[in-house]
Amino acid sequence: MNLLILDSKSSAIENVRSMLNLAELGISRCYGVCSVSEARTLIADNRIDILLAAVEMSGAEPAGKAPGLELLAWIRERKLDIACIFMADRPDFSCARHAIALGCQGYLLRPLDGEELRTTLEKTISGRREYEKLRIKSDFYAANEKRITRDFWKDLFYENISADRQSIEHQLKHRSLIIQPDWLYGVVLLMVRTWREDQYDRLDRFVINNVAQELFEMTVAEAVDWQDVMQFGERAQIAVCGARSGEGIFELCRRFAEQYTRMIRQYADVRIIGYVGRVVPIETVAEEIENLLLMDSQHLEDHGVVLYSEAGNLLRLDRGADDRFSRWEQLLCGGKITKVRQELFDYLDHLDVSGGLNKRSFYYFYTRYLEILSRYAQEHQIVMSRLTEEESHRKCFEDAMRNIQSMKAWIDCSLRQFEELAERDEMDLDPVEATVKYIREHMAEPLEMAELAANVHFNQDYLTRIFKRKMNTSVKNYIVTCRMERSRELLESTDLPIAEVAYQVGYYNYTSFNRAFKKQFDESPQAFRQRVE
Repeated sequence: MNLLILDSKSSAIENVRSMLNLAELGISRCYGVCSVSEARTLIADNRIDILLAAVEMSGAEPAGKAPGLELLAWIRERKLDIACIFMADRPDFSCARHAIALGCQGYLLRPLDGEELRTTLEKTISGRREYEKLRIKSDFYAANEKRITRDFWKDLFYENISADRQSIEHQLKHRSLIIQPDWLYGVVLLMVRTWREDQYDRLDRFVINNVAQELFEMTVAEAVDWQDVMQFGERAQIAVCGARSGEGIFELCRRFAEQYTRMIRQYADVRIIGYVGRVVPIETVAEEIENLLLMDSQHLEDHGVVLYSEAGNLLRLDRGADDRFSRWEQLLCGGKITKVRQELFDYLDHLDVSGGLNKRSFYYFYTRYLEILSRYAQEHQIVMSRLTEEESHRKCFEDAMRNIQSMKAWIDCSLRQFEELAERDEMDLDPVEATVKYIREHMAEPLEMAELAANVHFNQDYLTRIFKRKMNTSVKNYIVTCRMERSRELLESTDLPIAEVAYQVGYYNYTSFNRAFKKQFDESPQAFRQRVE
């Protein structure tokens, strides 16, 4: 904190200094000048926080009613952030009123009272410090508002914030966010798909994200109160917008998703599938995102399309075949796979003979068939993408829409795959149980989230969420716990060197292993082995 004392007499300046304990007040530097021109020069070259100025200055100044007031007016014109306290030789209401109008923090009469001077300075310094804190906080928030907002959504999805209105309102207020709990929110999930796994590593993620940001803003900004596109894991983006009224939000999100999935190919060799969610209140946004992630985990197509959550689907096709598809779904769930295959073939033949097989009805059949496959897969914990793991099966799926024969080939292929997958023992495990089993069997190897998710054919973020919900801990913490428990068993039951124990539980750096063991059990591996021997 820097102080400038302005008075026409240097002796008066020294007198003021002698009345103050500068270090106790927290004043780092105290300047003294005897003219307004000197004050202006010093202010221009140095940071001044507080000005203690005589209102009237005789002798050294040109004629002027109140040079001190003129200096303060000069400071205010230039919007300099300086607090001012005046010292006056006589009471003058007009002068005091002018000083207050210019925003002075104190108006003291001479001869100065030392206690009054110190109290006034302490109050001014305290106010300056509070103001500085608020300014820094304001500047920080302005610079980090987007990150703070995105952290809020991330915490909400990963259940670090309870999905109830009261908890959400508290977090929004605590983080000073502009988004409001009583708005309605539209959600779009954008999933990156490529033909080869190594392609995505070469993509310019910055370009892809910017295209989404700009297009989403262009599409929805005029109709909503807030919007953003956030990166969600390695291969996903989530576009979220909020408005006081939910009217028209779904249609805008649909338009954005369709335009983005088409135009992105101009900027990168990538295919994106868009999933448009329902318009929901803030406490169910995370649930809607989870629904869209589940849709993606069950979706097979790799080309740019837009799909809609069930309640928000505005493009549902002909419902005339609903009863038949309901019957086929019941037969399929009842294990009557041969009968389902035959009835589907008969239905396609009927459409062909009756002339009812046009592009619209064929696509409707195709999508409804995928729906019943997806529901069957979900009920039996079969990941849909496993149907196309082999090249011949993937080719069969890609050719399904060509004609009736290719559709029959896909039906036959998919139903046969279901029969085989349903019989496998590992399919009795749900994704979390399968992940636990995989971790325990491979703990000596480097374990990455991408590898664990690929093992169960799930999106990384979705697997992270359901694992934490079921196991009450994160995947990372569970891996550490398993490794530590195994290392303790080896230390207790074998004579293996500690470095070898570390290696067998996936630690290739002894220091890291030692630190992790001590954190888990409050003692080093050496101390543990000595204690149990």
